[in-house]
Amino acid sequence: MKKLSFIGAHCDDAEIWAGGTMLKHRDQGEEVSIFLPADAEREMRHLDEQRASCEKGGFAYFLYETRKDLIEKLTAIAPDILITHWDDDTHRDHRRVSQDVIEAAQRCMRTTEKPTEMYFCTTYNGLGLHGDFSPDHYVNIEPYIDRKNELIRCFEGKSPEHWIRYATVLHELYGFRCRYKQAEGFKRFGLLGYYGAGSTL
Repeated sequence: MKKLSFIGAHCDDAEIWAGGTMLKHRDQGEEVSIFLPADAEREMRHLDEQRASCEKGGFAYFLYETRKDLIEKLTAIAPDILITHWDDDTHRDHRRVSQDVIEAAQRCMRTTEKPTEMYFCTTYNGLGLHGDFSPDHYVNIEPYIDRKNELIRCFEGKSPEHWIRYATVLHELYGFRCRYKQAEGFKRFGLLGYYGAGSTL
């Protein structure tokens, strides 16, 4: 069975930036999981909301304490596909997690030969420290948009309607680019310097 994991900095990151893609893979019978750092104290009050979202989506979720802990947990699961924040993200927490994930994914790959694919998700207004986020891969989420919004609404303490409106703008922009009604956009990252097999995202 194939596995997809999203490693985010905050509760609701996975749902906002990749919720439709995760639901698509779950519907295909794949195992889908979310990883979150346990050191984000302000996020811990949203863990019940994260549990509710994961239960609704059929996702597993894990907390990790350190980069070493992330490496061990990721290696134990050995996901085929990994999604995380862009390494040029303007949000400091997102960049920190991205750097942790890059190292963890490379260490995991040396041991398990997985993940075979890794992607960065988009970010606020698609803006990075050194330029715009330019996806090179799009996923049609039109069949999943209502369910994605239900996942975001699990986070009652994080202004879900605001994030649904925000995400919809990006969905329509990326959908226009790839001739879908609504899409999520990703940028592929070459682990160990190469992409390997074709995309299955």
